[in-house]
Amino acid sequence: MKLLAALRYDKHSYFDSQISPRVALQWNGLEAGHLRLSYNKAFQTPSLYNLHFLYHALPIGGAPVPLDPNGILINPNDPSNQGALYDWFIRADSNGDGDVTPEEASHVSIFMEGVVMGNKDGFVINDSIEVPGLKVEQVSSYEFAIKKLLFGKLFIDASFYYSKYDNFKSPLQRMNNLLPRSEPYDIARITEANGERRPGNEWILSFITLQNIEMFGLDLYLKYLLNNNGDEVTVGYSHYGTGRIDNKKTSSSLEKGNDFFVANAMLETETGDFDPFSDLVFFNAPEHKIFMTYLNNSLLKKGFFELALNYKSKFDFISAAYTFSDTETKTSFFHPNPYYANTGAIGGNVIFDIMAGYNFYDKFDLSIRLNNLTDSEAVILVGTPPSRRSYIIGLEYSF
Repeated sequence: MKLLAALRYDKHSYFDSQISPRVALQWNGLEAGHLRLSYNKAFQTPSLYNLHFLYHALPIGGAPVPLDPNGILINPNDPSNQGALYDWFIRADSNGDGDVTPEEASHVSIFMEGVVMGNKDGFVINDSIEVPGLKVEQVSSYEFAIKKLLFGKLFIDASFYYSKYDNFKSPLQRMNNLLPRSEPYDIARITEANGERRPGNEWILSFITLQNIEMFGLDLYLKYLLNNNGDEVTVGYSHYGTGRIDNKKTSSSLEKGNDFFVANAMLETETGDFDPFSDLVFFNAPEHKIFMTYLNNSLLKKGFFELALNYKSKFDFISAAYTFSDTETKTSFFHPNPYYANTGAIGGNVIFDIMAGYNFYDKFDLSIRLNNLTDSEAVILVGTPPSRRSYIIGLEYSF
C-alpha cells in the first residue's frame, strides 16, 4: 500500500491565491499491476483573452436604428412602438417636407456595432441587472484506476472519474439582443462593461461564469503484444458524461444554442426558468471516442508500418460565430463566410491513417504518413477549411 500526497500554492495578481491538494492511495497487491484511488483539486485562471480582449466589428444591421428623445433605442419590431416611431419621424423630418433623408435620420438614429470583449469586471444590463466578471475556475475530481498486465501480453489501463466544476467558463456567448423580433420585445442594452460606460448600441459577445457543472467518464486503454518482434494492437475508448450537462439546460437554451441571449433571458427570469449561470454550457466535445492501431515491425526488416483508426461520436460545437449542429435553429450568424457556415454536427465518421518508416544504411530514416486514407469525408476543424487526404514525407539523417 502506498499513500501519495501533494500540495500546491499559487498566487495571482488578479485573483486570490489558490491551494491545490492531491491525495492518492495505491495498492500494489495485484500481480503485475496496481489499483489507485485519488482525489485532486485544481484551478484555471481566465486567460488575458478572456479578460481583456476587445474587438470592434464594422457597423452591422444595415440601416440605423431610431432613438427616442432620451437617446434610447426604439425597437421597430415591437408593435406597441408605432406611436414612438411616428414621433421619431416628426423629429427626424427637420424641414417638414414629409420625407426623411438619410442625413436627417442620422441625427436621431444610431448604427449597431458588434463587439467581442473579455469579462474581467462584469456587465450591467439596462442600468439594473449585473452579470459578474469571470472567476477562477475550480474543479474537484475523484478517480479510480487500475493498471494490470495479463498473460504477459495484454496491458490494461482503465480509469473512471467524476469531476465537479465551479466558476466554469462558458464558450464565447451572445450577451444581448438589441432588436428582439418576438415577445416580450425587451431591448437588452449593455450599459456598463468592465467598469466603463458603454453607448448602448452594441451587440456584445463575451464569456460568463457557470456553476455546478458535473462531468463523469472513463478512459480505457488496451495493448496486446502479438509476437517478440514488437507487433502489437492497441485499442482505446473514452467516454465523457455530458448528458448531465444537457439535462440541466432548459428546452429553450438547448434548442437555440448560440442564438440564446444571456441579458434578454435574465430580463425574463421572474417568469422563466432560465439560470444563466448553469444553463448555457456547451461541452463542444464528443461523448465517445475510439481509436485502434496495428503496428507491424516484422514485414520490413529495418522498417515498420502502422494503421490507425479514429472515431468520434457526433457532437454540436457552439461558440459565438462558430456553430456546427444538425439542429436547424442553431445557426452561424457570420454568414456567408464558408468557414463559419453551419455544415452540421462534427464527428460521426471513421478516419483511417497509415504511417510507414524504413532505415537505410543505419543513417537515413524515411517516413511516410497518409492522413484520411479513404478521403470519404472531410475532417472538420472549427474555423478552418475541412481537411481532405494529405501526405507527409520525411527524411532524417543521423550522424
